[in-house]
Amino acid sequence: MPEKYARSLWKAISGDKPKVLEIETGSVNSRLSIPGYHSFCPLCAEHDIETHGVAYWHQIHALPGVSACHIHKCKLIRTEIRPKILAIPNVNYAETHEASDKEVLFAQLSAQLCQNFTGANQSATERVKHYKQQLESTGYISTAGYIRRQELLSNIRSFWSDLLNQTDFANVRASGTEHNFVRDALRPSHRTHPVKHILLSGFLNHCDHRVARLHSVDAKPQKQQTADNNHEPVIKLLRDGVSLTKAARESGISYYTVRKLAKLHGIQHRAKPKKITPEQEQQVLKLLNSSHKCITHDFSCIYSS
Repeated sequence: MPEKYARSLWKAISGDKPKVLEIETGSVNSRLSIPGYHSFCPLCAEHDIETHGVAYWHQIHALPGVSACHIHKCKLIRTEIRPKILAIPNVNYAETHEASDKEVLFAQLSAQLCQNFTGANQSATERVKHYKQQLESTGYISTAGYIRRQELLSNIRSFWSDLLNQTDFANVRASGTEHNFVRDALRPSHRTHPVKHILLSGFLNHCDHRVARLHSVDAKPQKQQTADNNHEPVIKLLRDGVSLTKAARESGISYYTVRKLAKLHGIQHRAKPKKITPEQEQQVLKLLNSSHKCITHDFSCIYSS
């Protein structure tokens, strides 16, 4: 954490304005809301009573998204936050349930990040470089240097499926068709919630990528594979003057692939909608005044404008 930001965060923690603290901690932009519950491990509570005579709340059980005790590998018990009541509920009535492997792994990685942050002296640029080296070694970067985001996110969702289905992660965007946390983590200048780094680094370090990639390839629709192997139709559309968006829609190929093909084959395309001429504008106004309902059919060339 840069020293300037650390000072700003410390000032917010020391102050009495919760909204400022939410902004400084990134809880507003992270889409990971602050939980409205306390969590404790019944087995840790029993150990605390035997050792210290009283059970207490553990910081590692309160970390964002953590739903398991990484020491006893059991699910945490969540209780509603009660103002001015700080005692842990009676552990004699607490039931112990086994946590899933991914819940335990996420709890382990969160505890490691909190207790022994080995990347404390690592710059954001170095961290992103390390991520990209891992992505390249596991086959998620193409020969042209592009990250295979859709395949990567699909496999991340599959790997962390036990967690991402929980309400704590409901707002974490992990879809390749919209803004997603991988893009945040791979931008050195962007401030990213630690949970998103845990999801990415945990997948890169603990997943069998050979099996994951094999499953993701098998799951690809045949239509997409055919489109990838045959770009002639989309090239023809582009040479006929069809816009990039329309060519992508009609061919089933992504917009960015269509744009790359246009550049590769030297096909000029419009980046902005074509403006109508003064004569066309007068014709449109005339049709509007006459309550004409099919103007776009008569003026298909100005539909996008």
